[in-house]
Amino acid sequence: MKSDEKLHNMKLVGQTTSYGGRFRHINILGEAEIMGDTECDSLKCTGTASFDGNLAAQQAKVTGEYRVRGSMHSRVMKVTGSVITDHHLKAESVHLTGMLSVKGSCEAGNIQLKGGLEVDGLLSADRLDFRLLGASRAGEIGGGAITVKRSKLARLKSMFQSSGPAVLTAETIEGDELHLDHITAGAVRGNRVHIGAGCRIERLEYRQYAVIHRLAVVKEQVRL
Repeated sequence: MKSDEKLHNMKLVGQTTSYGGRFRHINILGEAEIMGDTECDSLKCTGTASFDGNLAAQQAKVTGEYRVRGSMHSRVMKVTGSVITDHHLKAESVHLTGMLSVKGSCEAGNIQLKGGLEVDGLLSADRLDFRLLGASRAGEIGGGAITVKRSKLARLKSMFQSSGPAVLTAETIEGDELHLDHITAGAVRGNRVHIGAGCRIERLEYRQYAVIHRLAVVKEQVRL
């Protein structure tokens, strides 16, 4: 978006339908459906929003739920609630408490997530800090520093819901520094690896060292 381009703001209140385009600021309060590709400097949503196209927002702050039926690009995302993207998600920073669902791949510099995760393709991040609250899955996970642990609230949450235990399932997990609890994976690869309680791993490959909890199951270990 050109800095000298004069753009209008969009404000939607209540139950509304509008068209996409290029905006400076988008403010949604209530339930909104936006048709077509949408681009903005900032998106603020309190309620429910559906974007029938691609969404590019430099900053997105959401309390509630929003769905993007295309791909989403953002510099900074702060979400309390749920995000569903039918294609790909790319961001510099994601801070989310709730549920993240991406049908394609998810790429970010820094991801801080507390809740649940569903990524059909590759989840890639320079730094991933994931606190599990429910059953989660990803096709593949790759990055620099990856931490997956159960949130302290996970046990209490399981007393009231039957969605399954707070475990992250992935085909492969690969990174430089890995701290993993309560994951199920076909293969785990890393330089410095800490395998915690509740992990079930078919094959572990490591370069510098691997520390494995006595309550973890690792069927095969290979030092590269």
